[in-house]
Amino acid sequence: MRKSSLSFLVLFLGVAFLFAGDADVFRPTSWKLSDAPGSLSPEGVLQVTGTGETCNYFLSEAYPFQAGHLYMVTFEGRFPHKARGTAITGISKLNTDHLELTQNWETYSDLYAFQNNRETGATLRMGQWHLLGDVEFRNIRVAEVYPIYAQMDGIILGDGESLKTSEYVFVSSYNSRGHMESRVLDTFTTGFNTDRLVFGAEDEIIYRFDVNGRKFQKGHLETGIHYYEAGCLSVAISADKEKWTEVASLNKADSISIDLPQEFFPAEVLYLRLKAVSGNAYDSDKSDAGSFQVNNVRFIASIDGGAIELMGSTRYAEILKKDGQLEVTIQDVGDAVPGGDNRLTMAVKNLTQKALTLQPKTILQQDQRVCPPTQAEPVVLEAGEDRLLSLPYALDDTGTWMLLASFQGDASLEIQCQLTVSDYFNTSYGELLSQDGTAAIWSAAPEWKIPQNRMVPKKTGDALRVAAAQGESEAVQLVLTPSQELTGVNFQMSDLKNAQGDLLSASNLELLRVHYLDIQKKTDASSVLGYWPDPLPAVRPDMTLAANRTQPFFLRANVPENTPGGIYKGVVTITAAHGWKATIPLEIRVFGFALPKEMTCQTGFGFDANVIQAYHKPQTEEECQQLVDIYLKFLSRNHISPYNPAPLILLPVTLQKGETLADTHVNIDWTRWDVAMEKALDEYHFNSFVMPIEGLGSGTFHSRIEPKFLGFSEDTPEYQKLHPEYLGILQEHLKQKGWLEKAYVYWFDEPDTKDYDFVLNGFRKLKEGAPQLRRLLTESIEPPLLGGPNLWCPHTYGVNDDDWAARRALGEQCWWYLCTGPKAPYATLFIDHPGIEMRLWLWQSWQHKIQGVLMWSSNYWTSPAAYPDGLQNPYTDPMSWVSGYDTPAGTKIPWGNGDGRLLYPPEAVLEGPQESLCLEDPVSSIRMEMLRDGIEDYEYFVILQKLIAEKAHSLTPDETQRYSSLLEVPAEVTSEMTKFNVDSSPMKAHRIKLAEAIEALLKK
Repeated sequence: MRKSSLSFLVLFLGVAFLFAGDADVFRPTSWKLSDAPGSLSPEGVLQVTGTGETCNYFLSEAYPFQAGHLYMVTFEGRFPHKARGTAITGISKLNTDHLELTQNWETYSDLYAFQNNRETGATLRMGQWHLLGDVEFRNIRVAEVYPIYAQMDGIILGDGESLKTSEYVFVSSYNSRGHMESRVLDTFTTGFNTDRLVFGAEDEIIYRFDVNGRKFQKGHLETGIHYYEAGCLSVAISADKEKWTEVASLNKADSISIDLPQEFFPAEVLYLRLKAVSGNAYDSDKSDAGSFQVNNVRFIASIDGGAIELMGSTRYAEILKKDGQLEVTIQDVGDAVPGGDNRLTMAVKNLTQKALTLQPKTILQQDQRVCPPTQAEPVVLEAGEDRLLSLPYALDDTGTWMLLASFQGDASLEIQCQLTVSDYFNTSYGELLSQDGTAAIWSAAPEWKIPQNRMVPKKTGDALRVAAAQGESEAVQLVLTPSQELTGVNFQMSDLKNAQGDLLSASNLELLRVHYLDIQKKTDASSVLGYWPDPLPAVRPDMTLAANRTQPFFLRANVPENTPGGIYKGVVTITAAHGWKATIPLEIRVFGFALPKEMTCQTGFGFDANVIQAYHKPQTEEECQQLVDIYLKFLSRNHISPYNPAPLILLPVTLQKGETLADTHVNIDWTRWDVAMEKALDEYHFNSFVMPIEGLGSGTFHSRIEPKFLGFSEDTPEYQKLHPEYLGILQEHLKQKGWLEKAYVYWFDEPDTKDYDFVLNGFRKLKEGAPQLRRLLTESIEPPLLGGPNLWCPHTYGVNDDDWAARRALGEQCWWYLCTGPKAPYATLFIDHPGIEMRLWLWQSWQHKIQGVLMWSSNYWTSPAAYPDGLQNPYTDPMSWVSGYDTPAGTKIPWGNGDGRLLYPPEAVLEGPQESLCLEDPVSSIRMEMLRDGIEDYEYFVILQKLIAEKAHSLTPDETQRYSSLLEVPAEVTSEMTKFNVDSSPMKAHRIKLAEAIEALLKK
């Protein structure tokens, strides 16, 4: 399996009777459907239908895949109508789940390292797993591809590998584009599903670790079983792949974290084998789980030799045309980022007995855009000559590019290599404000996540600029790129004045330092490994900034409500040791209107008071409440309403017993709860809360708790009399306090179809006992659930505008939520995704008439499953690991980087959890800032919409049409759920138009 380069002597496979046109495009006329329903259209479209509980698929005829080779399966897919569930694609035992399909035809591709297969006649499979609805596939294509790895000083590293000074790290990147493929992969017979290895009886996988002759001095291994049915996992190492030494074994869902025996070190080469020594056979046709599944392998080793920094990467090339006169090996594709050292390096050997004159050329293509070719000087290769050629190419943008390289002349060769350039490497933004021999100072919009090696922008500007309404917070990034180490760095912000002499005090400005997190495991294939910005701790005095390393700062303006409109001007002064100084102009445009203290778009976010107590170490009840208040104030400043704004206060429910059941009544002591809620709603301006409720039971798709009220089960007379009375008391109290429109019941999460009857039973009780209390359910609008919830809250990818319109017409409400799903290409909440996504979420909310947003947690700092013996440090481990759902202690299953975590504990936790009380404020994040900004943007639309209605009598038809058109989100901001602009410029331009329209209407 191992290849460190691309040799074009490998035979390209093709089966003529399967193909049409291009040699590797399938004509699926002879594909077989495993189970009905499904169809094959005359146009070659495969359609498979699922009921929500079934699995069926089309299978191709046998295809001659070769063991040890790598294949790319490309197809167009879609859910032609509303659908919920999973499309599945793959090769025999190698499978990929696709949840991200939309109603439009989109192209998808997956790479599969084909196994040393015990079977013959491997086939392609396209179908569905527990899909409710239809999925369609067309233009299915298979091609053999070849990996190209990152290189430096003779060291070759692929995806998942990195060298940081003298430490080598390999982390399995199963959720990357290459799935199982890895430079260190030696052989395997396991199955694979999306992001995990699937072991049947006697299946194994072997990795071979080496770093170009440098010796491993010691090693540490982490792996484990995250899903278990039967069998035993044997973990063994070897120096020669002949004699194996077992170092660990597991016969249950559990994890392994061990130092490897020192007797194997030092070692230039080390083999690792994971093997199922007993268990069940794997039945790929039934998508059987096999014996167990493994989703993580992590090998860490210290190595000898000099310090080196190299992040591994893998790209894949495909042969399009060759004539056999050349042997060509691609060694590197360079940086493959805008502004980088972008060159295709290949070793070319003349296999003929005559001299060959070659004309090399490279072309970059993106969708319909074709860049001008880069033509190198002609090359003459003498008979038998072997030469290293380097072909430059001009990469000027992010996204998915196809790099086409060709030789013309006496020999012909064409290859293509897909370059997926993360938006993280975008270089189109930013304005240079100042530059001298010490440092460059520049500005950037806050939506951009700036890499530490980002080049200084070419475009110039004259000031830092912020625009905000009264009562709004908005930021700009002030970026320093020192050309030499800067010590003693400090910032001073002046007061600002407008043309009328009005003052905006510097006390309303905050400067936050952008902190970087080491992303060692990708959230999804769209991510890149490396250092990503997210936490925003306060700036410290006398900082040191490293040479040639970009350091951004968030300059946040918190505009007071009573600030007169206008453009306020001031300066930011930056000083450092040895007398260095720079003064940068700052302009803040204040719009002539104020945002309300309470936002219109409702928010419901989980907040765990127990977690903050574990990190901050309060000792008394008073300290606990003081700590909670600090966090509630933080959430309030960001317009985030926690599920429970009184987390330390119970709502006591007791019985006032009489001589008979008829004389027995429910009593609720509202005293302490009311005081806490008045503070939450009147002072913190939270616009929603979960009403604590008893007697309905609870649960998720995984498990549930049966209803019981004050010890009485629902089939007892006591329950049937007292529980409706209790619900009526709740509703009446909320009504009297004026809180009914903010309260909602959230008692069951993400039900499966098997849970629908249980859920409807609970909603029936709520509807009868407290009909005015909102009933939330985190589920898409499904016909069997109609009449139950009246506050629908599905994943963002579960939205159907027609369904929403029908429910709203009945007076029901529509929210949506983000969590571990969806992932790319949707807007998400993850650290290693574009910064604009959280802000865009609210623009899409307005676009789809969504009235609220929800997230399961805001401070998920630690996973009891992943860290059973201590607390996770979210600064050093940014991954959110699964917990709950019976996940065994010590098991690390990734949810995604930053899932459920929008704020951080104080930066002191960098050195570990506190041992004594810490009352510092929490640390914000780029994603929290973007979420708050999006909520405020949503309010611009609301204000303008209200003003258009209020001023209708004074507006001409043309004015009404012009102002009303601004209520539509521009397509250049987001046209579909999966199509949006990562550049915030169109968003900001439209926001200015909204603000100016509001100002104009207020003057009428």
